[in-house]
Amino acid sequence: MSSKAIDQEIQARVAAFAADLSALIRKSTLENLQQVFGVASAAAPAHAAAPAAAATASGTRKTRAKRGSAAAAGSGAMAATISEFVAANPGSRLEQIAKGLNKKSDGLKPVVSALLASGGLRKTGQKRGTQYFTGSGEAPVAASAPAAAPKRRGRPPGKKSAGKKTVSKKKPVTKKKGA
Repeated sequence: MSSKAIDQEIQARVAAFAADLSALIRKSTLENLQQVFGVASAAAPAHAAAPAAAATASGTRKTRAKRGSAAAAGSGAMAATISEFVAANPGSRLEQIAKGLNKKSDGLKPVVSALLASGGLRKTGQKRGTQYFTGSGEAPVAASAPAAAPKRRGRPPGKKSAGKKTVSKKKPVTKKKGA
């Protein structure tokens, strides 16, 4: 065998090994993520098990679910865990829920949003002061606000424009004759 043929054989075997190793790493990562988010293995996306040959020339392809999407929210396992925690600790803030579940709060936000939308949780407060409580089990109904008066156009009453000066209308003073 020539040196050139041996080099080609080595390169082919290294490429095959790298492809197999990449596929195993993806499979392991996918299983870990499924375990963390409680997704069943049957719900795994078909492209996740694609061979390493499908990677782009610039490197590996990364796919990421958009924040707040159903894919990012995971399955009902995480939602059930959050609901149980909130039931045991009513009035908890998101940071407290994350700490109690040993999770990052950014990962819990989409799940909590989905629970709020479905009525599984309800909240009071705003921003970092938001406290979560168990919900009624039914989706919240948007409160109908009373009909607002039509919006007034133009300058508010009582305001004078800055460019015009007002002149008071006083009677001119006349001098008396003979005084």
